[in-house]
Amino acid sequence: MGIIEIKKSDLQIGKTKQTGLRFVFEYKSKYEPNFAVIELGGVILYLTDEKNAKEILEAWEKEKKIKKEVAERHNKLHTHKVQHTVDNPQQHS
Repeated sequence: MGIIEIKKSDLQIGKTKQTGLRFVFEYKSKYEPNFAVIELGGVILYLTDEKNAKEILEAWEKEKKIKKEVAERHNKLHTHKVQHTVDNPQQHS
């Protein structure tokens, strides 16, 4: 699984605005020899405070890296979504 892009993406509900980041990711798994390929892509909206969002964006723009705790949360969400999709393919077609 890899993160392709991170952009600032605030969420506004009514008069309330929450700072957010939009993580665009892709997942690809090959089963050899020439048996199958699974490709998934998606977006996760990560809500945080302005300071943390700025730090994450700066690190991404400079080194294409994210903080360990953000990566762990992202991976946990992604793993759950992939498993749900595999278990319930009719809901995602």
